[in-house]
Amino acid sequence: MPLSRSAALKAVIADCNEGPGTRLVVAGLVKGPDNTGSPLYWAVFVDPPGKHIAPSAETPALATRLNWIGGFVPVRAPAQLFCDFGHASNLPRLPVFEHSPDF
Repeated sequence: MPLSRSAALKAVIADCNEGPGTRLVVAGLVKGPDNTGSPLYWAVFVDPPGKHIAPSAETPALATRLNWIGGFVPVRAPAQLFCDFGHASNLPRLPVFEHSPDF
């Protein structure tokens, strides 16, 4: 049986180390490489608690502010999920930035 949306969200929160209090932004099925028995993946984007900055040697004030954090979970092989994060100029800030004066 293919992985459910809620199971994909739980996998991203647990395996991508996002922790308690992480909120779902959006999740949907997308096509990807068919190396797990199916080309379908759950694309799960989340808003974890805390400041959203990329790991960096820079001070937090100079670090890249992330506006997407998530994981891609194969519907037939959830253990092979891929966690990622980044900044895209065409995406809005994650909600936490609206309430954080220093970011």
